[in-house]
Amino acid sequence: MGILGLRGGKQGVIEYSELSEEMAKLFDENGKLVYFGGSILNHIFKVSFLRRITNSLELLRSKYHIARKKVPFYSAGTKTAPKEPNGVKFELFYFDIFSLSTVSAAMEIQRSEEFAPVKNATGPDSPESARKLVSELHMKWLIKAGATFNNKPESEGCFCEISPLISYSGEGLDFISGRQITLPFSL
Repeated sequence: MGILGLRGGKQGVIEYSELSEEMAKLFDENGKLVYFGGSILNHIFKVSFLRRITNSLELLRSKYHIARKKVPFYSAGTKTAPKEPNGVKFELFYFDIFSLSTVSAAMEIQRSEEFAPVKNATGPDSPESARKLVSELHMKWLIKAGATFNNKPESEGCFCEISPLISYSGEGLDFISGRQITLPFSL
């Protein structure tokens, strides 16, 4: 996850691959991480700002990130998966334009309530793990509203989902107080 910070005195996102291990573990005098504000890639831009940027592409040319990658290749008909990086990829991310803005703001959120990444087909950060995180959050909302559960969510297919048309962040669920819920459950 990229970290919100300053690059050359301007707001930006420091890509995780560009953050040294020392920087990632740096604490301030109060014991708080110095680089703690992760970018979950939810951004709002003014259309006029985007038009200015896209009409001036030379501004972006100096913003490429160099990523060293393991690139599989074929030699004499045999596919080889290298153990060490053997290729260079030039990457440009849409948050690289932050430094071209004169005004910006960031919102701090609770990761467990607002962020369930989906980057992989299976395992960690997959649709399955994101669904589980959302289900756990919605069960917490129901418990806080006074509901109890008849079965355990560990059972396969025992998910809980509350439509954002009913509640966006756990509000307005008082009507569920005292109710016994059997999973799977959707509201």
